[in-house]
Amino acid sequence: LVLLGGRCILAETSAAAAVVEQGEEDQGPTLTDDKETGDQLIARVGADLACSSCVQAVTSFRFDVSRHIKPKLSADEKTRLFSERLQKHHPCGGRHFHRDMVVAAKVLFGPRKYMSYEQSQKKTGTAISGSGPKVKTEALSVCRYFVDGHRDKLLEAVMKQTKGRMNDVNFFSLLCHRPGVVCDASSPELDEDDEHMDEL
Repeated sequence: LVLLGGRCILAETSAAAAVVEQGEEDQGPTLTDDKETGDQLIARVGADLACSSCVQAVTSFRFDVSRHIKPKLSADEKTRLFSERLQKHHPCGGRHFHRDMVVAAKVLFGPRKYMSYEQSQKKTGTAISGSGPKVKTEALSVCRYFVDGHRDKLLEAVMKQTKGRMNDVNFFSLLCHRPGVVCDASSPELDEDDEHMDEL
């Protein structure tokens, strides 16, 4: 444990966080290890990272995909728009992930999140527990687990919504509410992000 400027750094240095592999694909791989399944990935990263990642993935899905689909459209039109939006504006596209991502918590031993190194330096006492190019690869993989790994479930929810707004669907609960594995009912991310995105 090293203290720098009031911040706790648990693993690698900030310099390591700035290392970037050249020629990265925009959307990254689905999994970090060819032999690791999606469920194994989620179990390995832990419920806190899985929860915050799921909330971010759903937030991006609502903004990039679902809000562009009108509930009254036909099933064929919904399917077409759903596929087109995922193809052109994927919620796990590289634009959503900084090149210098780290794993950090706002307080020592608090819930961890994937964030940019710059973001981690904005609050005194932020504890960094992981850095380097592999962090972004892992974050992309976790995001894709929730979006691509649950594509049919998301599309089914879109199909069932026939009135009101598409984002009246509680996509957060649909994907993220998995106590002990992802988010539980008391997870603040679910309430905060659902409220934050109400206007979308």
